[in-house]
Amino acid sequence: MIFSRGKGNKLHILSTETLETTAVKETSGHCVFSCKVHNNLLYIGCFEGHLFVFDINNRFEKKDYKKLQQGIYDIMSYEDEGEEFLIFGQHFGNVDMLRCSDMKRMLSTNPTKVNTIF
Repeated sequence: MIFSRGKGNKLHILSTETLETTAVKETSGHCVFSCKVHNNLLYIGCFEGHLFVFDINNRFEKKDYKKLQQGIYDIMSYEDEGEEFLIFGQHFGNVDMLRCSDMKRMLSTNPTKVNTIF
């Protein structure tokens, strides 16, 4: 699967074999900046901190939504003592860490002297 921002700032899901669009998902018009598949869920980081979560095993049905601090440029996974977390690098150096099991925000930073994290 290939994930791309398409017309109308919607998420377009393309086949790797044919490069044809197989699904189009709504992101409320927020520009897609990043994506990560983790535990059969697709996390889409968008403009102004909008985070959309889709279930890849259920025709990409929307499973969750969170509003983080700023545009989400990078999504990384992290495991500590058997618990899984996702770390979201955002514009202006903001970082949020969410626990995968319940999407609870475990850490949130707001640096004062950093511009952008990539």
